[in-house]
Amino acid sequence: MQKNLLIQLLLMAIGSVANAAQQDVTHRFEAENLNFEMKLRQDNQAKLANRPKQTDIKATFIAKEKRTGNPIGKLRPHIWLSLRRSEQVATETSCEAKVRSFTSGQLATRADVDLNSYYLLTLNQDKTVAFINPQVASNNKLEGIVQLPEQGLDWVLTKDSKWLYVTMPEAAGVALIDTTNHSLVTTILTGTGSKPTRIALAPDEQSVWVGLDGSPNVAVIGRGAKPKVSLVEAGEGLHQISFTPDNKLAVVTNTAANTVSIINAGTLKKTDNVKVGATPLKAVWMEKAERFYVIAVNDPAMSVVDPVKGTVEAQIEIGRGAVDIAPDPQGRYVWVVNQLDAKTYVIDSATNTKIAFANTSAEPDQIAFTADYAYVRGLGSEKFALFNRKQLEKLPAHSGDKQNGKLAELSVTQIQAGEKPPSALPDSIGVAAMIAPVPEQNGV
Repeated sequence: MQKNLLIQLLLMAIGSVANAAQQDVTHRFEAENLNFEMKLRQDNQAKLANRPKQTDIKATFIAKEKRTGNPIGKLRPHIWLSLRRSEQVATETSCEAKVRSFTSGQLATRADVDLNSYYLLTLNQDKTVAFINPQVASNNKLEGIVQLPEQGLDWVLTKDSKWLYVTMPEAAGVALIDTTNHSLVTTILTGTGSKPTRIALAPDEQSVWVGLDGSPNVAVIGRGAKPKVSLVEAGEGLHQISFTPDNKLAVVTNTAANTVSIINAGTLKKTDNVKVGATPLKAVWMEKAERFYVIAVNDPAMSVVDPVKGTVEAQIEIGRGAVDIAPDPQGRYVWVVNQLDAKTYVIDSATNTKIAFANTSAEPDQIAFTADYAYVRGLGSEKFALFNRKQLEKLPAHSGDKQNGKLAELSVTQIQAGEKPPSALPDSIGVAAMIAPVPEQNGV
């Protein structure tokens, strides 16, 4: 079926883009048990300012079940656009040959528009950001490089992939990179002597928030090439920032003060300081519980914080040494990485109980997710610990420490992630996330 989709889409696309510059174009076809529709229309809000004779075209692809009319949410067809360079009408045979050439990854056979491509970005020790095309079948996959004024430490990308922000503690600033042309736009200064470290994108994407380590403040940077910078009081220590999805509240961890600061994201005013465990490192919002879950590396319990009341609602025993926490994509469970125990714990936010654990690689420090799996990196191992998240669906209802049930143990697979453990190169260990899922969500 996928082969048919590739061929049919290419047949529909050839010759249609030019027409879309003058009018909307819609093509429909049936393939096996699917109804497929492609729309090309002029995007009047995204005209290229520096190329007035050209216009951005917005492409929409819709697949539905033929019998029920329900949309197919997990279908991932490969899509290319190819200009017709002669009067000869494309046939299925010629389109099949084009698809074969496009999937080869050869530089000489690229499509005019490749809607499947993406860049892999790396933050390097030589003060650069590299743009790598992993889909090119060539030894030289580097397609761009940006020189930073100083070493980058943490970064965040806007959801439209247009702007990349990189913190640079030694420059007391944040680099703003335009990813479309691989260029440094500006360095946004955060104050003399400040050390911008951890960075987070606000849910409305109108600002990025930056922890200024060693300072009781965080910086809020507006979006755009010439952004406004505001300083917001938090607490003493190192900081990480998280938000409620509605963009109303931000929570900032303060490692020296042993608090989290609750900040009104609209007024940029602190509304509360909540006392939590010793050396709080990170907080995450759990949407189903409507609470922040806070880990503290030097405290045996994590705190469940109600941001509206400004109180700790519950504490959950996880042992000293928690260094990372992340919400499961399903929305109910919280994963906690404990470096001292070399374990990962799973918390059910509906009951605030531990329900499962897993042994990880040595000195675990980060966790990331794909559609079906959780990956945990260990500083003391050249392997990742891999967990199938579907194991959570099979846990018995009575599991969990509050029910006096036996804590379930998740099975783990160790997968090779390099030749040496990260601890062999201590200068290369930073605070930025080191595991990135691919767009297809089937690997990292």
